[in-house]
Amino acid sequence: PSKEGNAEEILKGFTLLAVLAGGLADGINPCAFATLVFFIAYLERMKHSRRALLSIGISFSIAVFLGYLLIGLGILEFYYTMEGIGVLSAYIYLFAGIFALVLAALNMVDYFRIEKEEKTILQLPKFLKKRRGRVIKILTERKGILLLSFLAFAAGFAIALLEFVCTGQILFPIMAVIKSASPLKITAFAYLIAYNIMFIIPLLLILLFFYIGYSSEAIGEMQKRRHGLVKIFTSLVLLIAGIYMLYIALWA
Repeated sequence: PSKEGNAEEILKGFTLLAVLAGGLADGINPCAFATLVFFIAYLERMKHSRRALLSIGISFSIAVFLGYLLIGLGILEFYYTMEGIGVLSAYIYLFAGIFALVLAALNMVDYFRIEKEEKTILQLPKFLKKRRGRVIKILTERKGILLLSFLAFAAGFAIALLEFVCTGQILFPIMAVIKSASPLKITAFAYLIAYNIMFIIPLLLILLFFYIGYSSEAIGEMQKRRHGLVKIFTSLVLLIAGIYMLYIALWA
């Protein structure tokens, strides 16, 4: 205890920052980033106007937001349920902390593998990449803009669920941070909304770049050049979340 409050209260003051940083790190994750670039590349071949592609892309992004929101709610509900079981709650936070630290280490390993131009460890499995490609290919074979927008929404929702295998590396620990910061579900939900807004900002920026004249190839090259920096940023976010979770589990 001190004049500023005890250590736990001070740590909780960083919750919003951790949530926003986690959402952004998740959004620039190559799995999420590459999907929209891949999606735009198919739409380019269909020779639609940029305005039409913008509306389709926004529909896709909204669906990703909602799909990821539902996943986050499911994880939060799991944490709240575990809290009711008593002693298991501490073990859940301990597991979340260790999980985050392991993933932080793997992201750093991936950074050095990228520097050596080797394949990364943390990436979407091949069979899910193929399914993602099939969903988008079927989507872009249809001609009508309204139908495309509707199908883009359906595809975005489905792809959000598919990509959780890859993007969940950040969501799972950050949901534990949110749960530990507030016993109130409405507060946790507000944090989750903030997380998901940050998650789709990179997708919306991609759409903006495309709308003002960048091609899918140029956007893809931008992502490749910054792949290593994304891994470092992700590793730092997970490191902080992991240390926080271990503090909650072992000392709080």
